[in-house]
Amino acid sequence: DMCKLGGMLANNSAGPRSLKYGAVKDNVLSLDVRLWDGTRLLAAPQRIGSPACEELFLRVPAVRGLYELIRDHRAASLARRRSCRKNSSGYNLFALAEGLERGVLDLPRLFVGSEGTLGLITEATIRLVPLPESTATALFFFARLAEVTRAVAALRPFAPSALELIDGHTLDLIGRARFGIPDGTKAVLLVEFDEPPAAERMAAADAACRGLTQTA
Repeated sequence: DMCKLGGMLANNSAGPRSLKYGAVKDNVLSLDVRLWDGTRLLAAPQRIGSPACEELFLRVPAVRGLYELIRDHRAASLARRRSCRKNSSGYNLFALAEGLERGVLDLPRLFVGSEGTLGLITEATIRLVPLPESTATALFFFARLAEVTRAVAALRPFAPSALELIDGHTLDLIGRARFGIPDGTKAVLLVEFDEPPAAERMAAADAACRGLTQTA
């Protein structure tokens, strides 16, 4: 009840299921934005050279300046990009540089995660996906935090929809006894599968991690 769509857009929020479904930036089709001077901007992907894009450049010169900045420094930006599943640090210039390689100025990815510093988002068109018909969820308990890394590598081939780590300090705060968590547990990994057959995937994942886990 504390999670609102406006905050999710501003922070590029992502939860355990971002492993499969991506962060907010991966699911926004367009944004209606008011810029600092009151200019209304429909932030949607623009094909470079199209009439709509040229009209946007004329109406909002700052967008043309942004395009030229990314274009002129595209190679340097991409050379410094790190490979990771989730990155909400700073403005998403990497995504814009990648978009230009496809001939697209991907404006939604710039505004998502900008925390209101580039404009005020008044509307958003977002992509929805159907709810899964069934899910299977389990907790894997680890005696050492280092074991989690090997477990994640072992679990990825089974296409989990969610992976969430809870470390030992957090377990102490929420109360181990309250949830039946063994005292020696240094980390817990929540694993979810939502593609059929979910139960069979979970059984295979359990078998793959048996040699790594304290209990499962």
